Amino acid sequence: MSADGTAKPRGAPLSNRLIKRTLTQSLETDLWTHMDQISSHMTVVRLSEDHREAVTAFKEKRQPNFKGR
Repeated sequence: MSADGTAKPRGAPLSNRLIKRTLTQSLETDLWTHMDQISSHMTVVRLSEDHREAVTAFKEKRQPNFKGR
C-alpha cells in the first residue's frame, strides 16, 4: 500500500505498463490484432533490462530491483 492507501502494483514497471495498455486496447481491437499486440509486448519485455534483472535475482535468490527499462 502506498501512503494514500491505494494498492501499489508489484513487479516490473515496464511489464505492468504494457499489461495495462494491452487491456485497454483489447476493448477496441479484434482478436488477431490483439494477439499481435501481445506478441510485440512480450518481445519488448523479454529484451528489457528488467527481464535480465528478474532472471539474475531469481538465480541469486534475492528480490529484483526493477528500473522500468
